[in-house]
Amino acid sequence: MINRFVRYFLKNYQDISPVTYTKLKYALLIDLGAIFLFIFSIVFRIVENRHLFLIVSQTGALILVAVSMVLIKLKKPDAAGYFLLLGVIAVITIHLVNVGIFTDAFYLYPRLTEINTAFMVLLFAAGIFSRYRVVPAVLTLIELALLIVFFIAARQYDNYNLLTLDMLAAMLTLIITLLFCGYLSILAVSLSRELMDIVREEERMGIRTKQDLSEIIALRTQELEQANRELFIEKEELTEKSETIEEQLQLARKIQSNFIPRESPVPYLAFHYRPMELVGGDYFDFIRFRDGRIGILISDVSGHGLAAAFITSMIKSFVLKQDQDAGDPAEFLLRMNEYLYNQIPEIFVTAFYGVYNPLKREFVYSSAGHNPPLIINRAGVDFIDTGNYGVILAVMTNSRLMKRGFKFVNQKMRLERGNKLLFYTDGLTEAVNIRYVQKDPKEMRQDFEAIRLFAALRGMSSIPPAELLDRLMQHLVEFRGSDSFSDDICLVCMEVK
Repeated sequence: MINRFVRYFLKNYQDISPVTYTKLKYALLIDLGAIFLFIFSIVFRIVENRHLFLIVSQTGALILVAVSMVLIKLKKPDAAGYFLLLGVIAVITIHLVNVGIFTDAFYLYPRLTEINTAFMVLLFAAGIFSRYRVVPAVLTLIELALLIVFFIAARQYDNYNLLTLDMLAAMLTLIITLLFCGYLSILAVSLSRELMDIVREEERMGIRTKQDLSEIIALRTQELEQANRELFIEKEELTEKSETIEEQLQLARKIQSNFIPRESPVPYLAFHYRPMELVGGDYFDFIRFRDGRIGILISDVSGHGLAAAFITSMIKSFVLKQDQDAGDPAEFLLRMNEYLYNQIPEIFVTAFYGVYNPLKREFVYSSAGHNPPLIINRAGVDFIDTGNYGVILAVMTNSRLMKRGFKFVNQKMRLERGNKLLFYTDGLTEAVNIRYVQKDPKEMRQDFEAIRLFAALRGMSSIPPAELLDRLMQHLVEFRGSDSFSDDICLVCMEVK
């Protein structure tokens, strides 16, 4: 019951300390005791139908105590404390004044009040210094017994046998006052004990927290040291692996550079090769025939890095096997498709292969989904006709190609003296400008082919192939804003003599 009463008044208090909560709880209990005391006294005086002054004064004190409880409910504990203090003072003062003024048992008053006052001092001292609630309870019972004994003995000793209502009221008032003081003393002891328990618990928890914190810090320090050691070991291992991978990449680059042509087989051909990484998936090669013709192959493997470079080594192996049987471009691509399909899963290759006859200035070619070469002359720059671009390699077998009606087709064109053919991979045409990306995101979609390629090639019909490629790369780097690229770049230029 008492706990419900306390929880009702303190339910609006959130995140308060245990000490504050305990103080507010005992303030409410003091208010409750004072209210019961005043109600009892007021009812007694109303029944007695005398002493209007006491009824009014006790009602005022009752209001003070009630206001204190309301202020606690409204979360104004400081103001509630002042009203509670005034109410307690009013309780004791009114009842002592009541005994001294409004009784005709004057012979009893000095002696009884002396005893009562002495025991009140004892009760307050017990409330402050005692650790046991039984001490103020025993003192209160002793005081009650002494008051009753003294009251009876005094009346017999003084032969004052007439028992008036005022005398009885005075006696009851003293008893009620004494009980209230005993109640306050017991509450003081309880409050002191609870506060001491809270302090000891906080000290214990503080010590435990410090110990736990020290243990946690030590444990975390050990874990961090262990983690640092493991990270150091992992770093060393990763460094070794990285160095090994770097060595392997350098070796792979050397191997790839060995099977990619190092120099042009004829004066009218030039090339430029720049992989995005140490190794790349772009590939080009030349096949020389005994009758003076020359085959030009350029291809682009999907993806980048070691996997793509490995596929280029397979293409090189295929080219070496063809030798003089590579005179028919369409047949060459068909055999290349069958070879790659049986070797590489989930990777495709685009390729362009043509055979140039310098005596007739005749070029026979076929495409497997690759970018069409550009023809450069004094009239301008344009794509050569590759029909429907052909089918990319390594996506289906030759039998399935034929069933679906796909095939590689040879096309022929006659070239004029001074014409140039530019073979390339999409690393050239799809390069984008990176300098203005933040200023204009649309610039990302404007690639080199759309903005600069044709303008850069115009007027280059009269310069040698090697110089043409150098100038084209200068334009590309300038347009890109960097000499690093997001794809491999492979260029081959042929001049018609």
